[in-house]
Amino acid sequence: MYYKNKSYEANIFPNSRVQLSNGNEVINLICNKDSCSKPFLWGFATESTIRDNPKLADAMMTKISSIYNYNYNYNYNYNYNYNYNYKTYLNKMSKQSIKDKLAVKVYFIKPNIDDYVYVIRHVDKDSPLKNTIQEYLNGLTPEEKKLGFESSNFGNENFTVKIENHIAKIHFTSNDLTKDLRSPQQVIDFTMAIIVTAEQFDTVNDAQICVNNTYNYEITFFANEESVDCPF
Repeated sequence: MYYKNKSYEANIFPNSRVQLSNGNEVINLICNKDSCSKPFLWGFATESTIRDNPKLADAMMTKISSIYNYNYNYNYNYNYNYNYNYKTYLNKMSKQSIKDKLAVKVYFIKPNIDDYVYVIRHVDKDSPLKNTIQEYLNGLTPEEKKLGFESSNFGNENFTVKIENHIAKIHFTSNDLTKDLRSPQQVIDFTMAIIVTAEQFDTVNDAQICVNNTYNYEITFFANEESVDCPF
């Protein structure tokens, strides 16, 4: 849900507490009166109170409905504005042509969008895959940030890449893998963004990724799993 113009994952608990989290902060909006330290988002009443005053239930449902309607309208307007701005951006970039440069797609994360979406960059035609991945590491432009894109690099700085049997084998290295690392989802988003970026090329059917000589880096970062050495 959206709360104060930010997107959160909402968890609803049996004691009427709603916990909002986005990886950086946790907010408790509703809880029992005895333990609540945050403002109530809507009214609180027991079953006996509702039984004695049925109109109170209607008033509460009206308030809840207004909140859900607000969120629905916010989502609708947000998606409409995003789609319009994004299409305008793509139309502008697709009309650009730079001599001796190749237009490529660089996939990044876009919160609230169910799929990976891309920005357009122009790279040297020699080693286009390597140049495109480098564009990912270069990060986002101010215009792309305004469109709502996010980068999940978490410290990867250098890399090597080779293509064997239509498989892109990409090895990232970093001096500090904890830099800006906030959640497992960030690692997953990074992996999938690199894979779909690589698979846009006709010479690539699949992509394999290692980080700091670790093949199963996604698991070793957040679980006590023994690391597997990178096979390439």
